[in-house]
Amino acid sequence: MLNPLTPHMAWIKLGAAATALAVSFLGGCHVQAKRDTVKLDKTKAALAASASALGDARDSLRTAASTFKQISAQTRINAAAAAKQIKAGEDQAKQAKADKAKAQTRAAALEQQLQAERAGCVDAGRRICGLPLQ
Repeated sequence: MLNPLTPHMAWIKLGAAATALAVSFLGGCHVQAKRDTVKLDKTKAALAASASALGDARDSLRTAASTFKQISAQTRINAAAAAKQIKAGEDQAKQAKADKAKAQTRAAALEQQLQAERAGCVDAGRRICGLPLQ
């Protein structure tokens, strides 16, 4: 005796297989959607952390730039002051050389005057003026 469903079994098996395949596909899509959501949440968290780190780095760079500008300005001020001191030192050195030359000229003149006075104070090898002979 033939079952009334026997001629349609192929269609029933094919429908069951298609249903199982559709359920598996839709279940896989649902699981993948959950995985994608988790990945997206992790990516959003990583991006938020990166944005925060970038903001902190930007603030640090601004602070460093400000500090650099202050140091640069102070360096220019110090360099100008050092240049003034160098100029003053060079001027003082020139003045000291000029004073030394004047003093040497004056000392030479006094030495000549002393020699001339000594020459006039000697009479036949005797001291007249109280200056030692040299």
